[in-house]
Amino acid sequence: MDDSLITQAASKVGNRYLLINIVTRRIKQLKAGSHPLVETESESHLEVALREVIAGNTLARFPEEATEPAEAVHAAHDEEPASAT
Repeated sequence: MDDSLITQAASKVGNRYLLINIVTRRIKQLKAGSHPLVETESESHLEVALREVIAGNTLARFPEEATEPAEAVHAAHDEEPASAT
């Protein structure tokens, strides 16, 4: 895999942590049988997911009421944030 794919995808998303989350979720979908949203000769799920991000075929959706990134993650998983006690 070419490192430039990671650089291009990171610049498209703007946040490396969000990129990791998007790519990880997409890889899981691909492994579960989802069809690639881009044409590529690569069989690597990582490369396919990165190319989808670069092409703008993947989205990160956060609940509108979330004001903090951590709240968005917990809301997306329908779980309560862990208390800091």
